[in-house]
Amino acid sequence: MPSKVIKGTYHVKNRSPDGDSIAFQAANTANWDFFDWSRDFRKPTPEKNRPIQLRIEGIDSLETHYEGFAQPLAIAKSATDALLRAFGIPVLTYNLNFTKIVTAGDSVEGAIVAADVDGYDRPIAYALLGDHGLADGAELPALTDAIVEMTINYKLAAEGLVYPTFYTTTNETGLAAISRAAAAAIEDKRGIWAFDRSPGFQFWGPRTILEEAVILPKLFRRLVNFCEESDDIANLGQWLTGKRDPFTVISTGQRFQKLSDLVFVNGREVGLKFDPLDVMFRPTS
Repeated sequence: MPSKVIKGTYHVKNRSPDGDSIAFQAANTANWDFFDWSRDFRKPTPEKNRPIQLRIEGIDSLETHYEGFAQPLAIAKSATDALLRAFGIPVLTYNLNFTKIVTAGDSVEGAIVAADVDGYDRPIAYALLGDHGLADGAELPALTDAIVEMTINYKLAAEGLVYPTFYTTTNETGLAAISRAAAAAIEDKRGIWAFDRSPGFQFWGPRTILEEAVILPKLFRRLVNFCEESDDIANLGQWLTGKRDPFTVISTGQRFQKLSDLVFVNGREVGLKFDPLDVMFRPTS
């Protein structure tokens, strides 16, 4: 699938801080015509050119504000700070509960490489800074390792500051490159991998995932949803069985449909049945 190179500027002011979220404003809005938008009003135009939220491909950082809840904040904030440093954006102030960036050195120049938008009309992007040698508006017939390895996506994975999180729409070259970067970080226990407890932890309730256990953000989000519906851990196994969350195991090609196929429960022990590097999720809108 071909990708589009779009030059422009990155923005975080008045937005929620997150280690894998940033907005982007195109220098030339005609480049947005490359994508198949689900809602035309979401596509910036010359008359209404504005920063739009990106979905940074292949990675997922610890949550800082999911439905009002955050993963262990000291570690989650470090991923946010690393993202902003990577983009050269100095944040001057956050609001008191760390849910919004109040002032920042915005409008940092860069480019994205994207093949599509997701169900929320967010460009699924590989993010670039500096002299990347790609022309604005260029259409790339294929991603290359060299391009992916220049991206912020790759660098955050290599530094161990994000979890690899792949979807069935993820480009094969991008998936392989980010997997290599993440695998090296895992081997060296860099960043979050020094603390990761996704393979299994004792789940005593909300405080476990809010204050103690560093886990795959997707698992965190699902457990937050469970805690909002039930206060009894004995109900978790049945709850997981009732939730669809389709995914494919990369190494075997096996396809699964239920969240209980991904997450095990053994008394109070909860964890992932598969390595995140070996899973591709089906996109949802």
